[in-house]
Amino acid sequence: MAVLTKVPVVFQSEVDSFFKLLKNTFGKGTNKVELVRGETSKTQKIRISSKDRAEVHNEMPSFLKKNKYIFKESYEGSAGSYDITLDKKYTIRILFKPISGGMTETTLNSTITELVPALLFAYGKSFTDAKKCYDWVSKLTKKEYKGVVFKEDRVSAKEFLLKSIDSSKFEEKMGNAFGVFKYLNDLHDKTAIKQVYWGYRKKPTGVASNHKGDLFVEFTTGNLLGVSLKAGGAKTEEPKLNTYVNPFLENIKASRERDKLKDRVYESIHKEMGLSKNWQPTKDAQIIREYRERTKQTYLDKHYDNMLEMCRSTLIDVVNGSVKNTIHFIKEQILAEQKDVPLVVVKAVGTSYQMLTEEDDLASFIPKTKSVRAYPSKTSKQNWHIKLSGTKETLILNMSIRTNKSAPHNKLSQGFNLAVKFNSLS
Repeated sequence: MAVLTKVPVVFQSEVDSFFKLLKNTFGKGTNKVELVRGETSKTQKIRISSKDRAEVHNEMPSFLKKNKYIFKESYEGSAGSYDITLDKKYTIRILFKPISGGMTETTLNSTITELVPALLFAYGKSFTDAKKCYDWVSKLTKKEYKGVVFKEDRVSAKEFLLKSIDSSKFEEKMGNAFGVFKYLNDLHDKTAIKQVYWGYRKKPTGVASNHKGDLFVEFTTGNLLGVSLKAGGAKTEEPKLNTYVNPFLENIKASRERDKLKDRVYESIHKEMGLSKNWQPTKDAQIIREYRERTKQTYLDKHYDNMLEMCRSTLIDVVNGSVKNTIHFIKEQILAEQKDVPLVVVKAVGTSYQMLTEEDDLASFIPKTKSVRAYPSKTSKQNWHIKLSGTKETLILNMSIRTNKSAPHNKLSQGFNLAVKFNSLS
């Protein structure tokens, strides 16, 4: 049992029960669930340390609801916190902390699906068991990366590989790696491959730094092919572009419209919250927290919806303002077009793969485009569409805009710089 200080016996029992439940659920692997000592007689803090703090934070509301705990969002710590009220007078506060030196699940998972198949191909190795594959790949030294990893990335590669087994999706992602390995072997059967490179940060000579390839295949002819990797179910859709309002407007050559939007959002929303014109999410976090605490949730949601619509309307107006700039944006940011290094998109599904052709479809349609029209979704406040029209055909890019941060940095705290995604074609 957890022994606390300054806590009444009745509260002690409640804390012990909840602490045990929390530890059994979130205290797995390298995660730590621990009591914060020396609390008041009516408040006890429990801290969860993990390599992916945001993921644990995002899972907490559903966990608390499932176990029938009444809770509310609170704002202690850079990642925010949750308060559970017991008998209207005792509080358990859940805090979130990153493990020092840790890395996100996303980094570990992408390392598995990108780097592992490249190393398997380089050495002609084949596995069907995830743990056996890890045992082999984790024993490779930095010098044994056999041209797959550029010198600048070898330290990171080694660190990522060793820690990849800590991923909660280790088995699944290793299966995806086997699927990508199958793709490389199938490609090699059609066109002889000389070398496969991991494009983590460093790219092969001659490849643009913004190329969307995760792996780069060099054929015996000397030609290069970029391979963008996705992973998911057979019918799931993964975004083809992840960006934000600010860079979207900059890349589409609409800096003036961006500045106007920023001013509009400030005057309509953030000024009322007591923030200065040049407020910063981290620096002014306390002002935002206090505003949230004294304001009804329905009003906060209304503010967010208004901001969302202002941002979406600006994106739509900018896209409609110039066919030339929109086409340039699609080529540069969505297709990341580089004529001498073409791109294919491969989706790992289980232990196999699918070829995704949407980027190819979009690239082949661009020269036919005569007009562009963007418009909002009729059924969603987040979705919007870009319709490209040729002489006889049309192609629609399905887009979305929304907050993508964890509380307390999401929604109004994220400001006008919300996430913008290109999700699919229709």
